[in-house]
Amino acid sequence: QERAAYWFMQAANGGHAGAQYQVGMMHLRGFEEDDDPLREGSYVPLPLDRPLAVQWLERAARADHAEAMCELGMCLLRGIGTDVDMESSRTWFEKSAAKGVPEGMYQLGLCYERGKGVRPDAKRAVAYYRQAAELGLVNAQVALA
Repeated sequence: QERAAYWFMQAANGGHAGAQYQVGMMHLRGFEEDDDPLREGSYVPLPLDRPLAVQWLERAARADHAEAMCELGMCLLRGIGTDVDMESSRTWFEKSAAKGVPEGMYQLGLCYERGKGVRPDAKRAVAYYRQAAELGLVNAQVALA
């Protein structure tokens, strides 16, 4: 796994958006010394560094990586590794939704439902929930129930 992290770093530093996203996610999740490396998803060979994670996610998002756009939106929404910025969060959700990311659609629906970075708009919220639900996102399906 450390070897994989090395190659992700090489590719990320070389400008590969997918690798930049992966490096960002590794830093976002980080690892603890006592993590069990055999438990799926428990071990990430890069240290927890959320500000650095946001930098990598932003690089990937600006390079048109759809999932990175959504993750960056989440960080901005929650103030993870950066200051809370509702408007920028919404903008990244819009970009990810336009690229077909169900979670981006769902998060955009939440923005419109709750007025985060936008004026509340129930019709738009439902429209985004419906798009995400049609792509199989369970949270969006529940939001429509």
